[in-house]
Amino acid sequence: DEQYENSSSRDSSMRIIGQFPKKIGDSLFLMLYAGIRDRVSSVRNTRKAEMKQLAVQNPALSKQLRTKKNLKKKDTKKKKVRQFMRQSGRGEGSALISKKQKLSENRYYNSKSG
Repeated sequence: DEQYENSSSRDSSMRIIGQFPKKIGDSLFLMLYAGIRDRVSSVRNTRKAEMKQLAVQNPALSKQLRTKKNLKKKDTKKKKVRQFMRQSGRGEGSALISKKQKLSENRYYNSKSG
């Protein structure tokens, strides 16, 4: 359900954005949109530079943050697969986790505690 909500909200937001040029004019819209895009890009570049500096200044913390981020991405992917499996009527999707994945997860969590 969440996936469908996200896609419908994305569609509705794109429809709303599509109405702006009609209301305020194409040139003003493009100018404002470019400004917003530049600010977002600037914030992302600043964040990226800070992470690179952190990697030099404090490698242990940098590695910890990267590992945390990667685990979060992995969990998100698993959640999406399980949701797809439920929607398609194939069960919980527990069969998708291979023996190799289970072993690597166990090694990670065991190394974390020790």
